[in-house]
Amino acid sequence: MMQMSSVAVDSKNQVWVTESWDYPRRVSVWDQQGQLVRDYLGNTGYAANATCLHDSDPTLAYLGPLEFKIDHAKRSWKLQSILWHPDKTKGESFEIPTYRFAKPQRFSSSASGKKREYFLSIPYYNQHGYILLMQQEDGNWKPVTAITTVSQIAGKLGRGNVVTEKPSGDWADCDLLDGVFWNDSNADGIVQRSECQIVKTDYPAAGKQRRKQSAFTFTSGWGGRMDENLCFYASGMIRVEPIGFDDRGAPIFKPESIKQLNIKEAGTFVPDNENNQVLVMSKLRYPAPSTINAIDQTTAKVNWSYPNPFPGVHGSHRATMPKPGLIIGPLLITGKAHVNDQVGSVFHMRGNLGQDYIMTTDGLFVDTLFVDGRLPAPPLPPTEQQLVGKSVNKYTQSGEAFNGFFGKQADGKYRLTCALSRQACMILDVHGLESIKRLPIQTLQITHTQIAKALQIKAQSQSADAGNKTYTMQRFEKKFTANGNMNQWDNIPALPIARDGGNQSGIAKLAYDSNNLYVLFNVTDPSPWLNHGKDFTRLFKTGDAVDIQLSPSANDQTHPVEGDLRILIANLEGKPQAILMMPKCNDADKGQDQLYASPIMSHPMDKVIILKQADIHVQTSADSYEVQASIPLNALGLKLKAGQTLTGDIGFISSDATGRLNTARTYWSNKQTNLISDLPSEAWLYPQQWGHITVK
Repeated sequence: MMQMSSVAVDSKNQVWVTESWDYPRRVSVWDQQGQLVRDYLGNTGYAANATCLHDSDPTLAYLGPLEFKIDHAKRSWKLQSILWHPDKTKGESFEIPTYRFAKPQRFSSSASGKKREYFLSIPYYNQHGYILLMQQEDGNWKPVTAITTVSQIAGKLGRGNVVTEKPSGDWADCDLLDGVFWNDSNADGIVQRSECQIVKTDYPAAGKQRRKQSAFTFTSGWGGRMDENLCFYASGMIRVEPIGFDDRGAPIFKPESIKQLNIKEAGTFVPDNENNQVLVMSKLRYPAPSTINAIDQTTAKVNWSYPNPFPGVHGSHRATMPKPGLIIGPLLITGKAHVNDQVGSVFHMRGNLGQDYIMTTDGLFVDTLFVDGRLPAPPLPPTEQQLVGKSVNKYTQSGEAFNGFFGKQADGKYRLTCALSRQACMILDVHGLESIKRLPIQTLQITHTQIAKALQIKAQSQSADAGNKTYTMQRFEKKFTANGNMNQWDNIPALPIARDGGNQSGIAKLAYDSNNLYVLFNVTDPSPWLNHGKDFTRLFKTGDAVDIQLSPSANDQTHPVEGDLRILIANLEGKPQAILMMPKCNDADKGQDQLYASPIMSHPMDKVIILKQADIHVQTSADSYEVQASIPLNALGLKLKAGQTLTGDIGFISSDATGRLNTARTYWSNKQTNLISDLPSEAWLYPQQWGHITVK
């Protein structure tokens, strides 16, 4: 046991121990004789990140440096080894994370002249660097080479590259962001300065400036891989190859290992030596539209290119709905596998919105896996046993599935890891690849007239998309009652709320009088009006809801200002409630504020309250729901008068089939609403994306 944080004794006089670290996250139970009764291993990092399988051995799986023995026949797993965790008291370095999005690689190679076992940890941020472990003759593991920064050996860097401890001793003349080529020449697994070549940084780590660059400003993306020759590619575009091997079979990397190719690229790099090329998931203009491509290893020419209109996390936020051949939010290339001589090899990409993608290594789209998270999908069954032997393709990984391994292992099976179970790594068999075939070569004739017509249609579509959204809010002259009577709305114009290719849509209507704001929603929904959330401040995360966002001052800037507001209407413990959310409110009472935070950002709201004065009527059918509401203007701090112009948006939030999680956000004006996995981002207001609402 290591890093014990608490101990308890149960009624059987068994001792329960928790360990407060990640190697592994564990609660263990011990009897009175000190024998282990059993242990409970905790979850992985976010969305099963830092997990992988051995490239070829089907019995081995990994969470960072934690090695698990897999028995596919018995469907069992057991932690059998921790490959490496540095003992700082002995001067050891290189902690291998169990929580970073850049996944490790565990593989065999005979490049040294003998088959040896290696483990590669690649950088998530530049300063972590490339750390290679190798299994020794005695079966133990040690780091043998690294391309990294001084910060991983001496001193400490805080968040944003702020210096919290300067290097000392042999490293006192170094900056924390200086680059290091280290080769373990004395085979003790410990870094000595004499074993290193230092590359000075042009961007010292002093001061408070965030994300300053190390001397090595290259990464290989979240899915970067070494090939069988222990060569890898990185942003630049550069090839990094060992200049040789020592007597133990450890590769030797030095500054001369870096070879610049005659092309600039950034993203995920996966060597494809079978075709003398590198597969590249480009992020050169991220998050603007980019490409998936293959670059010749010798000539640096682009062999083929495939559109990647919505790259990565942030590109996917503006993605259209899925359709055949469209790649949405690819995060990483998880691996490749040979199919047969006729097809060649295929590679797999993990998408950010729940779907995965398979392509041939010569650039042909093959298929998708799983369901886009914005579309209805069933929840996983209560037990794992209910999935055995059945297809999981009808399920969705939802957003931010930051993990993935794909490959053909030594038993001939194609395997894939996924995030269907979120903070756990699920191993799947992939069937059907053996049945894919290439279509015969055909000639397609395209005329100049067809090209001109296509460009005309594209220009018209772009013009329509670029146009400002406008709506006229009518005044109710007769008394309104929220009782389901649709006749009251006959003369009120409707706002269409839909996304291209989506299976849900709706309309909304806004009206007012001297005292109230009135709203009507009619939304198609296969699981209508489900929201089992119990926290009124987070109802936009827990299921169906309708949403009105307004700026009385017609704010169209990036950030909300005083008076900008959001009214969220959702079911709360069996009753529809309206929630007022105001980022800036000078007259908010004490205790009405709310902080929405995640690991990447936080947004404070000055005022989040239940609008008890709101009168709401909800009616559902088998595949739709209708919401009518009357909300007092004085409760909103809002005054409306003819001729006034506001900015605003209106939309609906969709739930999963159980009504416990939001799966999509669809709005009249703002189309950059695909993010459904970050609380503060979804709580916030984005006036720059709103339309104009004129009060009549």
